Amino acid sequence: MTPMPAAPNAAVAVADVNGLKPRTPIVIHGEPHVRWYKLDPAAKREGVTSARVEVTVDQASIDGLNFFALQVNFTNNTWAHGGLQLLKGDHEYINWGGLPNLGGGKGDYGDRTPEQLKQDLERIQNPSDGQQLVDADWEPGVRYVYEITRGERVILPPGDYRRSSGDPAVYIDHPRELYEWNFSVLPAAGGEPLYQGTMYNSAASVQAVAIWNESGYGSTQDQLISTWEHPTYIAGDTEYDAGVSTRAQRG
Repeated sequence: MTPMPAAPNAAVAVADVNGLKPRTPIVIHGEPHVRWYKLDPAAKREGVTSARVEVTVDQASIDGLNFFALQVNFTNNTWAHGGLQLLKGDHEYINWGGLPNLGGGKGDYGDRTPEQLKQDLERIQNPSDGQQLVDADWEPGVRYVYEITRGERVILPPGDYRRSSGDPAVYIDHPRELYEWNFSVLPAAGGEPLYQGTMYNSAASVQAVAIWNESGYGSTQDQLISTWEHPTYIAGDTEYDAGVSTRAQRG
């Protein structure tokens, strides 16, 4: 991947996903690098089981980390994020994973004892090794669709498990009932998915949604530019638009 110039689509108006009215996409450049969305109270009561957003990476740094993510916070005080990554200008990845909320930021990534990891695994378990961070041939200036969707409630048998790919394995001596939470990345114009992965969580629903850019390890926020449509999310049979105070019944 070559260094990314700013794409010309950053200021182009697009139609509301529900066909209700036109609006301008969200451009994230510099600070603030994150946008949180409050979810409709009725949707939260019913249970939000899916979130979707479209994103175009307009510019990234040839140094360090560039991460463009959709994040959901679950109702059990855990979170997950997924999206396109670029490392050092030429290593393209997709990341899908999450952790318990231990205060936010770097605090969520601190070392955990084996007993703490067992406690965490009652709430959240990341994709298996090789699926949390995968090579992906994505391109700047191309619009992609991120979708996070709850799947089946499954029973994981006793055995050795890792909370995340970098954690030590710990033995869980009892079955656990957790929900599948699936993440996919597809070209908005159509075609095969770049990524499909599954993590597990005890939460049945989502309580907050965010979109963001993340820099570090040599890159800075002012070097990252991305263009997003407001996320949409689903509760029951209703699809909500996070960017407007409207909702549309699903067909």
